Amino acid sequence: MAVDRFGIAFVHQPPEPRQGTYVRLAEDRGFESAWALETRLMRDGVTPLTAWAARTNRICLGTAMINPFTRTPTLMAQTFATLDEISNERSILGIGAANQMLVEDFHGEQFERPLTRTKETIEAFRQFLTGDRVDYDGETVSINGASLDFQPPRPNIPVYMGVTGPRMLRLAGAIADGVVLNAFVSEGYIKNAISLIEDGANEAGRDPPDVGMVPVFSIDADGHSAKETVKPLLAEYVCNLPGLEDARRKVGDPLFEREDVRSEIMEPVRETTETESIEVAAEHVPDDFVTELAAAGTPTECVERLDTYFDLGLDFLVPSLMGEHYGYGIETIADHFDLDDAT
Repeated sequence: MAVDRFGIAFVHQPPEPRQGTYVRLAEDRGFESAWALETRLMRDGVTPLTAWAARTNRICLGTAMINPFTRTPTLMAQTFATLDEISNERSILGIGAANQMLVEDFHGEQFERPLTRTKETIEAFRQFLTGDRVDYDGETVSINGASLDFQPPRPNIPVYMGVTGPRMLRLAGAIADGVVLNAFVSEGYIKNAISLIEDGANEAGRDPPDVGMVPVFSIDADGHSAKETVKPLLAEYVCNLPGLEDARRKVGDPLFEREDVRSEIMEPVRETTETESIEVAAEHVPDDFVTELAAAGTPTECVERLDTYFDLGLDFLVPSLMGEHYGYGIETIADHFDLDDAT
């Protein structure tokens, strides 16, 4: 019988050191991984992992996701080999291409050829972990005679790719150790994404990697209140990021192709944000739309949604906690899925 596997992450809050306290609780309750989100300009995705490593013993520690434009493969190798030393070989490189706004507007770098840049960064990163000299002459990455000045603890730190569009999904199937699907995607999208990942693996002549996702998770005895917590982020994420919408459309996301969703939710949200805050725009997001795209509501609603994600064929889930009830959420998941018995 397959064991349901879980990681844990946090959407913006709580601040450290409270996050570390909840990561320790997650480890004690049987979660297998903890992920630091590097979303927009919130906390960076690496520093929290070093703090969590000092407070835990078993749980794996990953970034979700750092990008190949603002960090070089050389720096990534230095960083994750060091984190592997600190954590006793528990690090995971979570990498994704990010988006044009983040890379160009926020960092002043050129967002060019993201597929090739991601692929070449992963290849060069893996070469560094052998401890040997790296000479890499790619189309977007060039390294001339560099090697780490210390021996990496292991030559095979897992690389998990955070991907959304069809070409990236196929690439992840071909080269990644694991794949993490984006938040706020529908059941139809998940099925199509898994198929594309399998296609990429088959073309590369390998077994498909494990596939998971980071569903936003908001739990409260008052289910409506839990959904209200999610609505501003959902409104911004699915209605105001055209790059993500285009990627979902290319993969096939039936929910977002519905005329009522476009005319009654997405268009009003976009129009409202032209003159009002995202919180005001989120008033156009109904509860049932949140239910379609997140694990949000009462404890029963939340775990039923997680059950549904596993039924779609996902191998693991990384609930990304929002709201105030972080410990309650961790305990609810652990109890429902018997995580203590799985460790």
